[in-house]
Parts: sequence; C-alpha cells; structure tokens
Amino acid sequence: MKGKFLSYAIMAAATVFALSSCTKEVIPLHLTVSTYEVGFGAEGGNEQINFCFVGSWAEANEECDWIETKIFISPDDASMKILSIDVKENTTGAEREGEIIVSVFREGKKTGSIAERLDRAVKVRQSAEPSQPEAQSAE
Repeated sequence: MKGKFLSYAIMAAATVFALSSCTKEVIPLHLTVSTYEVGFGAEGGNEQINFCFVGSWAEANEECDWIETKIFISPDDASMKILSIDVKENTTGAEREGEIIVSVFREGKKTGSIAERLDRAVKVRQSAEPSQPEAQSAE
C-alpha cells in the first residue's frame, strides 16, 4: 500500500512540476524608435535617434555604402539606446534614399539560435543640395 501511495505522490508531484513549467510567462518582444525618417543635406553628417527594446539583443543594418550606423548605450538609462547614423557626402548630383533596419532578437533554446525577431525600418533621405544655414535674427 505504501509503495502505491508513494508512486501516486511522485506522479502528482511530476504533473504539478510539468504544468508549472509550461505556464512560464514570456514577455513579448518590443522595439520603439524615436523617428522613422531622417534627412541630410548633400554635405552629409551625423544624426542620432533613440530606441528602446525588450529582447536578448538588438542590431542595426544599413543597405547602402553611404550610410554607417553604430549603437550606443545611453549612460543615463541602460534601457534607452542611441543609434548614431553617419551619412557620407552626396556627390552624385541626385537625391538619394536608403533604409536602416533596426532589429531586436530573442535567443532560442540553443546557444546562438534565434527564436524571435522584430524589425523597424528607418528611412534615410539625402538631398543633392547642401543644407541652408538657418537665418540669424538681428536683435
């Protein structure tokens, strides 16, 4: 009788353990960027946009050789990241447009595997004309 009771107790404990491990709440991936478009004059330059995410890691990829990106962690708030966008001078004589894909990932069960991915696109526009300096008001 004791052996039968013990086996039922072990089965019940195993069932409770299995059910509790299946109900782990997974926080959904989240990715927010402060703007979805940046513009530059023909001379190029640097712009920075903020983004935040919930996930294992994030990265930014640009499709053009005239755009370079870097991600920095804000010293004030580790959950806020800064995407630095450097655009080279436009000597083509025509306006150009590119795109940066900011992505957040969640790791899979195997090391290095990706279980989920969420993307946001940031459009980069560059004119063929240099930016006009802002007019200074005389006081």
